[in-house]
Amino acid sequence: MTNIIKSLFERLNWQANAFTFLQMLILLSVYPAIKYANPQWFFEDGIVENIQLAICFCCFAAAWFAPRDKTLFRFFALVIILIVFREISTGRHWLCSYYNLPQESKWKDIPYGLVLYWGRNLFAIFTLVYFLWYKVYKSLWQYIKKAPIFVWEFLFLAAGVILALLAEKPIDNEIMEEMAETLFYLALFNLIWRYGYSKLSLN
Repeated sequence: MTNIIKSLFERLNWQANAFTFLQMLILLSVYPAIKYANPQWFFEDGIVENIQLAICFCCFAAAWFAPRDKTLFRFFALVIILIVFREISTGRHWLCSYYNLPQESKWKDIPYGLVLYWGRNLFAIFTLVYFLWYKVYKSLWQYIKKAPIFVWEFLFLAAGVILALLAEKPIDNEIMEEMAETLFYLALFNLIWRYGYSKLSLN
């Protein structure tokens, strides 16, 4: 553990790519969006949420087809599917709208709700079993010990989480929340791309 800590500063990588600048642009756009953007763009199933889903599917494809450490990156792809389930509420709001039910309806009160609910849970269990069965933790530990640390991407990832939490409480601003989630997903895609497709040496 001591050697890992000592190597942290040696592994810091401040190099930017095109996605890094796009992430910076999104971060700088948060306040102007709050002030001037059309709120309808940020509603449920609106333009911004559809962009987020598109980014998530790009994350999934990039992880699934990564040329190195396939079991590790395919585990990430499965996790991204769980993120998509969260983003679309596992289809709950679509079913509620279709059957004209309150959005806060319990799963058992929604037609096919329990099928979706248990389908999502079984997929989560499958993802955990995959992690343990293929010993993904071994590959993950090698990255933790030896891989470069792409500083900008992790900073943007953290910024997305912090802003999203602030947007829920105490600020309570949907535009800020959706902008933060977009930043998070784009940073996640860039991390998958940089670790899965760039030339890394973990020896």
